Amino acid sequence: MKKLISIVALLLAVVACYFGCKKPEETGTIYGTVTDFATGEPVKNANVTLRPNGTTIQTGSDGTYTFQELKHGQYSLFLSKAEYEDLTVNDIELDAGQIISRDVQMKKKAATLRVTDLLGNDITVLDFGMEQSVTSKSFNIFNNGTVSVTCSLSHNCNWIVSVPSETDPIAPGQTKTIVVEIDRSLLASGLNTTILQITSNNGSAELEIRAEGIGEASVTTANATNITASTATCGGNVTSDGGSVVTECGVCWALTQSPSLENGSHMNMGHGVGSFSNTITGLTANTPYYVRAYAINGYGTSYGEQKMFTTADGMPTVTTTAASNISATAATSGGNVTGNGGFPVTARGICWNTTGYPDLNDTHTTNGTGNGSFTANMTGLSPNTTYHVRAYATNSTGTAYGQDMTFTTADGMPTVTTTTPTKNGTTVTSGGNVTSDGGYAVTARGVCWSTSPYPDLSASHTHTSDGSGTGSFSSTFEMPGQGTYYVRAYATNANGPSYGEQKEISHPYNDLPTFTYGGQTYRVAPAASTTMTWNDADSYCNNLTLYGYSDWRLPSKDELEQMYYYRNTIGGFNQDNWWCFTQCQSYTSGGDFVGHYAVWMATYQGSASCVPNENLYYVRPIRIDN
Repeated sequence: MKKLISIVALLLAVVACYFGCKKPEETGTIYGTVTDFATGEPVKNANVTLRPNGTTIQTGSDGTYTFQELKHGQYSLFLSKAEYEDLTVNDIELDAGQIISRDVQMKKKAATLRVTDLLGNDITVLDFGMEQSVTSKSFNIFNNGTVSVTCSLSHNCNWIVSVPSETDPIAPGQTKTIVVEIDRSLLASGLNTTILQITSNNGSAELEIRAEGIGEASVTTANATNITASTATCGGNVTSDGGSVVTECGVCWALTQSPSLENGSHMNMGHGVGSFSNTITGLTANTPYYVRAYAINGYGTSYGEQKMFTTADGMPTVTTTAASNISATAATSGGNVTGNGGFPVTARGICWNTTGYPDLNDTHTTNGTGNGSFTANMTGLSPNTTYHVRAYATNSTGTAYGQDMTFTTADGMPTVTTTTPTKNGTTVTSGGNVTSDGGYAVTARGVCWSTSPYPDLSASHTHTSDGSGTGSFSSTFEMPGQGTYYVRAYATNANGPSYGEQKEISHPYNDLPTFTYGGQTYRVAPAASTTMTWNDADSYCNNLTLYGYSDWRLPSKDELEQMYYYRNTIGGFNQDNWWCFTQCQSYTSGGDFVGHYAVWMATYQGSASCVPNENLYYVRPIRIDN
């Protein structure tokens, strides 16, 4: 019983100890730092709410927060601040006694500032332009957010001389006008730009500030062209207006270097950017001038580089025309006045001599005035003489000459051509054509002929006389003997005879065919027109006189057979039977007879046969040439 009581007492003591001696449950902590997503700077006064218990605390100046004595469990954080986007951090599992760090980055809301013009239109540029009197412009900052903002304005520009560095608080939905002032004297030439940075506690913006600065215009000088004794074309090119409108541009010139609007007479040639030119006048002949282009804008006057040119000497320019239509005593020339040197041309023409570089002291013509081409004739020249000719042109400055050109007059001899001679037997017909009398009347004309080359009017040759004057004529003469005859036409005037080209014609005998046999050359006459007996053939040949030769005869049998072999060269052997003088005797059934041979050209291929003298055959005489 005591033992039971002891066990019960022990159990009660254990139970009492269990309920009376238990330790309290351990708690945990969640902490961290809230920073700006863009800058990394701490975000102060941000509301951090712990869920699910709903406790809310604000971050301190260092952006930190701390939640302590938290039981184990699952938590989340909800962060908010007016100018930042709300943020939730989920799935924070906290064990008993655990300390968890959760750093958080918050993103700012989209900018809530609008930059507008004074009419409320959004702008990104504030443009002062180039008007020099505009030194102040305004714009508005409109708070489009839900909290009041204070803006700071900053720039890095020396020509912005006045702009507030900070604004008073701008309530939501309210506007603040900002005045910007600039000093145009500090602007560089051309477009100047800078950025005005606007920042606030709830958004930021940028505004580009523009202003056109002015400086000297940029201008170049062109080379002078079309230079005369008193004028020249000058000009230049305005390549930049320097930020201000170019109100005048032109050139200035002087006899000394660095001409300007102050120390030269000048010419206004326009305005604005681009090229310009005009003709300056009143210059002095043969004088060097200096010229510079200029341009005027709001900044002042600027000049281009200096150029130099020299005016012309004022003399005309003229070229000489080559001589033409040249005869023994006359020729045609002329010239072309291509420039008057700045002064009217009062006389022009040509001058000529035989020594070179003729001038007005020599023989000359006068052929009008002014510019342009002209023609002049030279007369009274000597035959076969070299002359020099130059064109000239005269103005008030003096006389200028063209190039010295030479020509030689004709020799004064007639010009004649020879007509190709023809023959009828031994009668020759030729003649000629006198195409020019050489400047003198043709008193005689005809042809010279001889068996020696280049026949002339000397006593050793023969000639015909066929009238006088120019034009064509005909002449005939007889060839007294065989050989080649040479023929030339002639024409005679006061300077002597001229001859045409030499022509040739052969005596008809030379046209007869030949063949060689036994070391001798034979001449073959044409065949008789009819066949005949041998006696008639022999008589025909012996009595024949042809081209002055009377020693013609019948060929022998051997000679006639030789002629057969030369038949293609000799020609005319298209008949069959030909007589020769070789006698023969024939024995026939009818009795013996004495006859002569006849050669059978076609039938017997040149074979000879003894035939009676009474037969009728063809006849062709021959003679020995050597």
